[in-house]
Amino acid sequence: MADNFSMHKMNEIDQLLAETESIINETAAAIPRAPVYYSAPAPSSTVDESINVDKSKAIILIVDDNAMTLRSMKGILEDEYNIILANSGEKAFKQISRCTPHLILLDYAMPGMNGPDIMRHLKDNPMTASIPVVFLTGVNDKDQIKSALALEPYGYLLKPVSKAKLTSTISEVLFATRLFK
Repeated sequence: MADNFSMHKMNEIDQLLAETESIINETAAAIPRAPVYYSAPAPSSTVDESINVDKSKAIILIVDDNAMTLRSMKGILEDEYNIILANSGEKAFKQISRCTPHLILLDYAMPGMNGPDIMRHLKDNPMTASIPVVFLTGVNDKDQIKSALALEPYGYLLKPVSKAKLTSTISEVLFATRLFK
């Protein structure tokens, strides 16, 4: 009996994830994307000397209020990328002032300044407007997804995300924006 119940719940979760992915894809396709300009200055030129970065690796800022998510994402990505962590919007901007990332993985729902607020601030500042942002979040509400996608992020990934999906999205964004070679 318990196995049937578990299987039923797993099927419901799988269906919900499929529906959410469909909403994300439909909404993203409906939003016109601004052209990508490749003349942006290389963000790696603004690295505080006190920060130890491998110049052969892209810099990724992960912004999430969940410490477990930050540790997990760092563990998945740190062999291939320089990883900088922030657990709030305020700390994210402090990190950006010290070391401009090539990409930001941004949680949607956080206390204080949430993901969409952070993205609006990034877009409003000419020094940070060209930094690509990918939402990495558990938010799967249709209206919130539409709201986030209207900000024109480079992606919207649902947690939990597979390592393969995460790394392929990062590679695609870095290649498309030509901010790291």
